[in-house]
Formats: sequence, C-alpha cells, structure tokens
Amino acid sequence: MKRIVISVVLLFVIAGLFLVSINGVRPHPYTEAELKDNFLERVADKDFTVTEDYEIAEKKHANSMTFFIKDKDGKYAWATYVMTPLTEKYKLYDIYTAPFGGSFPYTYMVNDGIMKYDMTVSLSSDGEPQIEGSEKAQSVLSLKMLSMSFGIMVILANLVLNGARKSKFD
Repeated sequence: MKRIVISVVLLFVIAGLFLVSINGVRPHPYTEAELKDNFLERVADKDFTVTEDYEIAEKKHANSMTFFIKDKDGKYAWATYVMTPLTEKYKLYDIYTAPFGGSFPYTYMVNDGIMKYDMTVSLSSDGEPQIEGSEKAQSVLSLKMLSMSFGIMVILANLVLNGARKSKFD
C-alpha cells in the first residue's frame, strides 16, 4: 500500500512539473486587450518619450504578441509577451531598448513553453518599425511530453513488477 501511495504522489509531481514547464512559475496577468497599454507603461519607465505621435508596430505570432516602438527622439524599444494556453493570458517575456541609430535588423529567440522561434524587429526603408516572426518553429512540448511519459512509464513499471514479485511469493 505504501508503494502505491508513493507512486500516486510521484505521478502528481510529474504532472505538476509538466504544467509548470508549459506555464512557467510567474503568473500570466494580462489579457490581450491590456498588452499595448502595459507595453507603453513599461517603455515610459525606461526614460522613453511616448507622445501622441509615436510609431508602433505589433505582431501576433504563435503564442506571443510583440510590440516595437520608435519615440520622437529616435530611440527604439520592443517587447514580447507570451501566452499560456491554460488561461489564454499573457506575461512579459522580455523587453529591449536601443538608442538612436540602433543596429537593425535585430533577431532574438522566443521560447513560449510550447515552441521556440525567432522574432526579428527591423526598420522599413522609410524608417517605420516592422516585426517578422520566423515560420520555422521548434517544438519544445514534444520533449516535455516524452520526458513526462518516460517518468510515468517508470513509475507504473515499478508498481507492476513489484506487484508481480510479491504475488509469486504469497
């Protein structure tokens, strides 16, 4: 009986670790409608001059939303928010800033817990902010599923094999 209780607890731990690997440990507090305002607040905290005539680009790609802004002084900032499929809410993945004349295009990797892919921010020929998401995405969920399945298989095999051994000697 003790072995069964331990196995059930281990199965719950594996399931919990799997959910944390997808969702992360930080909460996802923002709805999609709140993202733009949150982004503007965050860049304002970084000594960014956000006025009525700012130029902003936004792109939804895979499980993320990316914003790219140029302020009136020619500084740039961009941020990516990732969504959890559990609640369909977002959290900030990362935020970047670049001074006037920053080096573009700039490509960075986003790992949203399910897939990882590249996002590229650049400037158009007339200086407008642009965002491109890579069509090539790697699944990180499949590796997590494989690990979880292996752990469950080991626990269940331990239960079955120990149960078979005990019944032989009874």
